[in-house]
Amino acid sequence: MKPFIKILGIVAISELVLGMAAIVLRQSANTPFILTICSLVMQVLSLPLSLINRTYPYYSTESGWLIAFMVACTYLIHSVIIYLVYKSVKKQAVK
Repeated sequence: MKPFIKILGIVAISELVLGMAAIVLRQSANTPFILTICSLVMQVLSLPLSLINRTYPYYSTESGWLIAFMVACTYLIHSVIIYLVYKSVKKQAVK
């Protein structure tokens, strides 16, 4: 459980930083290349929930609590995926 909490913290901080950087770069950039990279970063960060609705979780017009819940769910889903990959790689290294 301890590695999962560490992974969750790292994922939350890194996704927050990447999301903020993508938003700032998108607002200040004029080149199509940077705009494309920023939109790709935001699509990857919002991937599990963006399959339900394109605006989820970051560009939703829902209430603040619901947006915070969706972002937390996204962090949790990403952390679970990374944790499962970590466990399988660790299991392979032990054998």
